[in-house]
Amino acid sequence: MRSSRLLWCRRPQVWKKSPRPFARALITLKKISERVQKVANLVDEMASATTEQSSGIEEINRAMTQLEEVTQQNAALVEEVAAASRSLDEQAEEMAEMIGKYQVHDVGTTPRLASS
Repeated sequence: MRSSRLLWCRRPQVWKKSPRPFARALITLKKISERVQKVANLVDEMASATTEQSSGIEEINRAMTQLEEVTQQNAALVEEVAAASRSLDEQAEEMAEMIGKYQVHDVGTTPRLASS
């Protein structure tokens, strides 16, 4: 663009002879400049969108990590409950064996050992 200004200033007779090519060139340069600006704006928008996406992905990763931790805690609790259940089952069997040794006839009577 600078060279066309110099040409304009130094050689006005050229402009007077053929103004259309210069006018077309100026219009073309203006259009190119506008399109370059549009491209720059699009690149800025893409950079902004990329930053937002990156932030969203980080948030999803944090949530997934929390879900994994809670899942592991739940699995540990399930194991504890299963162990407690087995222990209670064993204790219930022992109690049934111990109670099976007694015969109860009427309420109010003293229990006695069952005959073996």
